[in-house]
This record gives sequence, structure tokens and C-alpha cells, in this order.
Amino acid sequence: MTATKKPFANINSIRETQEAVRKQPALGKVTFKIKGEANGGLAIASHTGPLIQNGQADDARDGKFALVSDEPVVLLGTDTGASPAEYVLHALYGDPCLDGRQQGDRPERART
Repeated sequence: MTATKKPFANINSIRETQEAVRKQPALGKVTFKIKGEANGGLAIASHTGPLIQNGQADDARDGKFALVSDEPVVLLGTDTGASPAEYVLHALYGDPCLDGRQQGDRPERART
């Protein structure tokens, strides 16, 4: 059995980021991009695009991460990837701003 790691964020890094954005508010303007194409049926294959911050593109993320989404067979998909709803749940569960508790301490969220 493998040990699970609790997600965490370094509070000092958070404070440094907050201070940087206070001094230069344009740093807080961030755009995430994703590029995708149909993969047959309801499936979509996507990959990350550049991250845009303060009008500057960070191309290091362009194509770095791949995502595949599809629907389960019972919802007329071919079940080749997580459903869009599951990606939304993953995004919400991973957002530390949603509540004041540590992520690892959160109860399991409903998946309906």
C-alpha cells in the first residue's frame, strides 16, 4: 500500500504572490488556454496552450499536458476518458479557495 500525500500550498509563497499582485495588479490577470479537437463520437482530445500572464505568453506549458474527455457508454460515449463532468469535479476539488480547510481534510464530494 502506498502512502497518500496531503496537498498543500506554501503560505509564504502565497503571501509573496499576493504582495507582488498588490504592487503590480496586472500580474493577477491570467488566461489559461487549451487546444482541442474532436476524437470521434463525443470524445475530445485536448492539450494545454500557453499561459498568458500580464499580456505575456509562457509557452513552456504549450502542449505540456494532455486531456481526453468522453462520456460513458450509457451516455452514448465510448468511455475513452473522464467525462467533462468529472473534469469539473476534479477542478472544483483541487481549488484550495473553495473552503478554508486543507484539501486532504475535505470530505468526499458528491459525484452526481
